[in-house]
Amino acid sequence: MLRDRNLFSYNLISGPRLKQIVRHMTKIFRFAQNNRPGYMKSFTYENQYLRLADVVEPLWKKSYESQLSMKKHLVEKSMRKVFHILKDQKLLKIEDNPFLQTMMTEYGEKMCPVEDTLPSPITKGYRYKNTCNLGPDIKGDRRTLGLYVGRGYDKTLTCVQPYFLSIISDRHKQIFKLAQEFLYQSSYEPKFCVEPHGNWKSVVVRSTTTGQDMVIFLFHPQRNPKEFIDGAKEEILQYFVHGPGKQLDVDSLYFQSSHRKFPTNDDFPHELLHGIPVLTENLMGSKFQISPTSFFQGNVPCAEVLYSKVLDLGRVGPQTTVLDICCGTGTIGILAARRAKQVYGVDITSQAVKDAKSNAINNGLTNTEFICNKAHRMLRELVHSDKLGDDVVAILNPGRAGANKKLIESIRNCEKINKVIYISCKPVGNVLSNFVNLIVPPNEIFYGKPFRPVVTVPVDMFPQTNHCEIIVLFER
Repeated sequence: MLRDRNLFSYNLISGPRLKQIVRHMTKIFRFAQNNRPGYMKSFTYENQYLRLADVVEPLWKKSYESQLSMKKHLVEKSMRKVFHILKDQKLLKIEDNPFLQTMMTEYGEKMCPVEDTLPSPITKGYRYKNTCNLGPDIKGDRRTLGLYVGRGYDKTLTCVQPYFLSIISDRHKQIFKLAQEFLYQSSYEPKFCVEPHGNWKSVVVRSTTTGQDMVIFLFHPQRNPKEFIDGAKEEILQYFVHGPGKQLDVDSLYFQSSHRKFPTNDDFPHELLHGIPVLTENLMGSKFQISPTSFFQGNVPCAEVLYSKVLDLGRVGPQTTVLDICCGTGTIGILAARRAKQVYGVDITSQAVKDAKSNAINNGLTNTEFICNKAHRMLRELVHSDKLGDDVVAILNPGRAGANKKLIESIRNCEKINKVIYISCKPVGNVLSNFVNLIVPPNEIFYGKPFRPVVTVPVDMFPQTNHCEIIVLFER
């Protein structure tokens, strides 16, 4: 049993009702929701591509208008869950909050208006980053490069080639096909994710709207010497620079060797084998460098829709100080800098911050500062430095897992922050807890004045799937 004072500080507030909510919403938003055990019993060679489509793009049979309507409905459900958490945990007395009383009279348990889902400018072939892994196909060919269907623990995990998926561009399909041919003739063994042996793990393809391509080969060295690894790199060069793969004219070829499942660039640096070290993407009049590990929205045309809406909701102007929290390569901060007085960005990943600084310089900006640190520490330092003005907007884009409790605590307790714009691609679990902790009345942990939800905007960054990005504007 949690003590009362810890109710607001844990990533997930305790209670059977909340656990039920989290399980329900996670099921709704789960990526591979068709990967059920019974689903694999009818998996055959003839229907494998349809099965893969059902897993990766489960809404492919629905009209786009239906998809937009469904996603708005799911976001409304998420906002109602926030209300029920507040109500069931007795964290907020609605009758003591005139603003919420007014909003609930008009919008019910959603607490604020949920706008219609903003559509993506493109709905097919929109993913500018794709990853394919190696594993056995339905016939047992272990050198198959594709996406997984099934589950590892019941030994139904099967690799299916992605050539019939609508969300992958024709250019990426062409690259994967030639990468598949390369892997067929390679003298090195494939590495299936649930088995310890083998070498080739996966292939990542990144592209830009300007037509540049980057291909990254991930390799497991096992316990072999440097000469063994160098041989694999030489095979890549011979095929893609001097052999059949030369026709692709890939701009950048990278190689990463690691025994870890999720290697970091700091511990296992990517090695440039051929071409340019970074790609250049254009977004809303700004240029961004994309390195192998850079986070950049996979649907670039829709990213313009997302970021334009964020800046408009924040009413970013000449007197605004923007805090780009979890800034990554600085995309939001750099776009905001053209409107704002000053931008401070923070991220824990050193390579991301390095990219953000380079992007700011390349765009000729002098009103940005990007810091490699934990976000809650950076906020405390800024508060004590008197660098913040009177109009401070915090833009928070923490990824699927949401923000940790210390960060939400720091935002709540920084009185100069008058607006928070929370961006999430998965409004379940800890993200809902973040929303709750921004709203609850002051207590001994969150002693700052609470925020209130003003508007929620779904943005369809992921057509044909169950996912969508949401923007929630909170104000003091």
